[in-house]
Amino acid sequence: MSIIGNINRPKFRPTKSDKLIMKYVLENIDEIPYMQISTMAKKIGTGEATITRCVKKLGCDGFQEFKLGLAKEITIREQNNILDSSIKQNESATETASKLASADIRALEETMKILKNEDIEKAASMILDADKTCFIGIGFSGIVSVESSFKFMRIGIDCASYDNNHMMLMMASIIREGDLVVAISNSGETSEIINTVNIAKKNNAKIIAITGNHQSTLCKLADLCIHHYSDESILETGSMPTKLGQLFAVELIYTEVVKYNIIESTNNKIKTTDAIKKLDTKSYK
Repeated sequence: MSIIGNINRPKFRPTKSDKLIMKYVLENIDEIPYMQISTMAKKIGTGEATITRCVKKLGCDGFQEFKLGLAKEITIREQNNILDSSIKQNESATETASKLASADIRALEETMKILKNEDIEKAASMILDADKTCFIGIGFSGIVSVESSFKFMRIGIDCASYDNNHMMLMMASIIREGDLVVAISNSGETSEIINTVNIAKKNNAKIIAITGNHQSTLCKLADLCIHHYSDESILETGSMPTKLGQLFAVELIYTEVVKYNIIESTNNKIKTTDAIKKLDTKSYK
């Protein structure tokens, strides 16, 4: 995995100092290759040895190798604009399609390895037991939250989706005990999501997190954390593999809900489908 990928999705448990260092690197990524370790330590307010330990956790032998590797990744990503580093500007569309398909398939396969049977079953039970389920997400995760609410609404689950900060906060402020919030965030650190979840928890709502970062703040706040695979860097936000991981996790939970409640779910799906068909027929008259 790349240095930037390791920072976004660390394969180790970061200390408070590690988090400060990685946050500073991401916020000042273009300056780091030209910075002395002493300057960086002073700006962060930490020791040089702490920075050295952190970059070694990120897969580099030392700070100099870290700077060189970071500079190389920045150059590659600038050359390829916002494209995945494996895709070249002069390759054919079919070659690009093959690479994209491989990345999508890998995301699904890796997500399958991560997901736990008991977590999916518990998530389904929580949705069935909830008085109301609220799906929340910002940006691309917001699109997934809207799609999720549509799926569950059509089988008779009382649910709604919120992808706007103000609407999420208003919802959380009046949510009740017995209600459920399904928070979708790849990073698990989106401030709007964290604020909403904190308010909802104060009102005794249950929380399910769907995230690509199982060590995130969101996961720590949630009653249940569903982890999907993601290897997305800061320049690849909203990539299809990440969205596929989120949608796949939701699809599994949805299917489990249907399995638990097959007759009612089927009847409700028929009713909602018939209602939409009637509306479509009227629109053409």
